Amino acid sequence: MTARRYPPRKFGARREQRQVEDLLSRLVRASPTAISVATRADGRYLDVNDGFLQLFGYSRTEVIGRSATELNLWVDPADRSRVMTAFRVQKNLANLEARFRTRTGEIITGLISVEDIILHGQECILVMLTDITGRKQAEDLLLASYNQLAEASDLARSLSEILTPEEVYERLEQVTRRILPDISYVYISRYHPADQLITCVYAANEQQRLDLAQFSPIPLAPPGQGTQSQVIHTRQPLVVNDFSERIPQMRVYHQTDPQRQTAASAYVPMVAHGQVLGLFQVQSFTPGRFSQSDTLILSLLGNTAAIALDNARLFGDLLEAYDGIIEAWGRVLELRDQDTEGHTRRVTDLTVQVGRRMGLDETALANLRRGALLHDIGKLAIPDRVLLKPGPLDADEWDLMRKHPLYAYQMLQPLAFLQPVTDIPLCHHERWDGEGYPHGLSGADIPLPARIFAVVDVWDALNSARPYRPAWPQPEIITYLQAHAGTRFDPDVVRVFLELLEAETGLPSQF
Repeated sequence: MTARRYPPRKFGARREQRQVEDLLSRLVRASPTAISVATRADGRYLDVNDGFLQLFGYSRTEVIGRSATELNLWVDPADRSRVMTAFRVQKNLANLEARFRTRTGEIITGLISVEDIILHGQECILVMLTDITGRKQAEDLLLASYNQLAEASDLARSLSEILTPEEVYERLEQVTRRILPDISYVYISRYHPADQLITCVYAANEQQRLDLAQFSPIPLAPPGQGTQSQVIHTRQPLVVNDFSERIPQMRVYHQTDPQRQTAASAYVPMVAHGQVLGLFQVQSFTPGRFSQSDTLILSLLGNTAAIALDNARLFGDLLEAYDGIIEAWGRVLELRDQDTEGHTRRVTDLTVQVGRRMGLDETALANLRRGALLHDIGKLAIPDRVLLKPGPLDADEWDLMRKHPLYAYQMLQPLAFLQPVTDIPLCHHERWDGEGYPHGLSGADIPLPARIFAVVDVWDALNSARPYRPAWPQPEIITYLQAHAGTRFDPDVVRVFLELLEAETGLPSQF
């Protein structure tokens, strides 16, 4: 009997298809990538793999039959709209970045890919989501580190032009708050090896500078004792993330919210040329705020500032030497002309007082003082026969005498350090009405230091006796200054000068 042959292909094909589908299903379920299948019409999940469930923290029964919107998976609805719009246009998407929310509320970043498929005759979408949260965080950290280094580099460039400690402190705080915007308090302390004291020289919260009188100097403690002393001894950064428990006596409270107090603090030494110059400290109201990377960037900032402070110290020493030379030049001028002995010192002191009363800053006042000391330096180029002539000068001699401001400028201009002080030596004989010399400047075109000095110079000259005349009575000098305010002198300078005179001598200014 011959065996009947049946067509085997139909049942074999179905079996092979089921095997392929089963294999694909196992592969999908085993994939670490989050994979889901949803209806195209309403986006309800038909199936998800274990990678999806692990990523979002849901069970299968919680997901199947619900949509991503119902599960609140999209952090930003605009991301969903962007993805769906692109999918409708392109029919498939690959690696579009978006943010998602897990069951616990954690925000993750993923690359989403979408394919159009037919499943059991139904239009569906296959969604694959790759978690790139760690990579994104690493990228953000790298970018933050780059920006921090850029800020540190900017600090180094700016500090190279700063020559006063106060400016260094302010700039250091500004840059630190840009890098770490959530810090609360900033403290800068200087260390003095001679007396082994740590002295706070700068303190500020988020809104204002703090009164340094409330911070007493701290004696350097033996090794192993004292937080600040430890940083000085070891020259290593120190992070205290349990600040309120470790150092309860130094709790600092938020200026508007007493419930908030310092929770974390970072200390870094300020080292320049192998020497510890001080200590840089920042605080935060956030527990555990400071990481190792934070201390690295703070150390970089602190050491950069330390170098600037050391340069400022060296520059200060140089300034003292220069000022000594300038004062010596002033004395040489007075020794040459005995009739004006003491004049330079008097006009210098009085000029600085007027400048301070007019609101000039310390740098401007320092240059004002130097300019006043050197106001007649150009007379060194005037021959004795002219400068010391007992009688009136003839026309040629007077023309020569009127050149001494130009001689002063020629002497001082080549010296870079003295260029900012040339206003007085060059322009103190200019007049408000333009009738002065050497350039005939008028009004506000005359530098303010020269306008200030012109008033003080005339006051002292008329108030001093000369071989050819007695000193004027002070009321007459006041009348003279008032009469020439707006012609010879700047009216505002005359007013401020007379107010100062009245405050110190009681003489009525009547201006």
